[in-house]
Amino acid sequence: MNLARTKLEAALSRKGFSSSEGKSHTKWMLHVGGKRTSVVLMLSRGTDYKDLRNQILGMIRKEMKLSGEQFQRFVDCPMSQDEYLGILRAQGIVPPE
Repeated sequence: MNLARTKLEAALSRKGFSSSEGKSHTKWMLHVGGKRTSVVLMLSRGTDYKDLRNQILGMIRKEMKLSGEQFQRFVDCPMSQDEYLGILRAQGIVPPE
C-alpha cells in the first residue's frame, strides 16, 4: 500500500497534531489540552517521499500507537480525534480527561 504524504498530513492536522518544519523533515506532534504528548513523528519532505511506502507507513503507525486497521481508519477519516485519543488513553499514553 502506498499513501500520499499530503493525505496523511491532512488527517494528522484534523486530529490534533501540529507541525514544525525542520531542514528536510516535518515534525508532527500531538497536543492534548495544550500539552505535548509523547506521540511524535517525522516525515521527510524529499521528493522521494511524496508517496509513503509500506515500510515507512509501518513505522509511522507504530509511532502513532495504532494497529493496521486503526491506522487505515485514521487516514481515511472515519476515526474522530476523540476516538484516537480514546485509543491512546486506553494504552496509558494520554492521561484521562
